[in-house]
Amino acid sequence: MNEVSEMDWITANEAAIALGYFSLAFMTYYFSSHYKWIKKLAQHLGDVPGEPEIQVYMERLLGFLFLGLIPVICFSVIFTRPLSFYGITLPKAELLWLWWLIPLALVISLNIFRPARGVNISFYPQVRKTLWDRKRTLNNSLSWLVYLAGYEFIFRGLLFFTCLSSFGLIPAIMINCALYSISHIPKGAGEAFGAFFMGIVFCVVTWATGSLLIPLAMHMIIALGNDFKAVAINPQMHFNLKDDQKFG
Repeated sequence: MNEVSEMDWITANEAAIALGYFSLAFMTYYFSSHYKWIKKLAQHLGDVPGEPEIQVYMERLLGFLFLGLIPVICFSVIFTRPLSFYGITLPKAELLWLWWLIPLALVISLNIFRPARGVNISFYPQVRKTLWDRKRTLNNSLSWLVYLAGYEFIFRGLLFFTCLSSFGLIPAIMINCALYSISHIPKGAGEAFGAFFMGIVFCVVTWATGSLLIPLAMHMIIALGNDFKAVAINPQMHFNLKDDQKFG
C-alpha cells in the first residue's frame, strides 16, 4: 500500500467505513419489524397479536444496539479514539446556557404551536393502545430515550465527526442532513423535509458544543411531543395517569 500501514489506511478512510456501517446498521434496525423472532418473543412476553407494544420497545432496543452500542465499542477500539471524539461528552462552549436555551426553546415552541393536523396519528404513537396509563407512558418514554441515544450517536456522533475530520464542516453537515432526511421518508413528506432543516440545527449545535447531549434532549422533546399530541388528538386513545394496567 505504498508504505502506508493497513491501520493507517483504515484510519484515513474512517468516514467511508462509518458510512458503510451506517447503511448496514440502519437497514438491520429498519426491517426489525419484519423479524419473526421479535414478534414471537414479544407475544411470549405478553403482547397481543396485532397490537404490538413490547415489540416496539424491543425494536427500539435493537436500534440502540446496532446504531449506538456496537459502533461505540467497535469504532472507539479499532480507531483508538476517545469517546469525546464522537461527541460523548458534556457540552462545552462560550455562553453555553444559550446553546441550551435557544435550541430547546425552539423545539418546545414547535411542539406547542404545531397544529394538530401536522401530527401523523396513523404513525404516532407506534404503540397502538387505547389507554395510556402511567406505566405505558413511562415505558414508552424510556424506550424512546434508549433508542434515541443510539440514533443520535450514529448520526451526530459517528457520521458527523468522522465526516467532519475527513471532509470539513459544510460537507459533514450536508452528508448528515441528506441521510437524516432520507431516513424519514417513510414517515411522510413533512417529516422528511423537516428532518433536513432540523438536521442542520442538530449538526451546528453538536459542532459548537462538541457534544451529543443537547441534540439528544431536543430529539427527545420532539419524539415525546409527537406521541403525546397524537394520543391527545386521537379519538381512539386517551391518557389515564391515575391507574396502571398490565401489558396487553
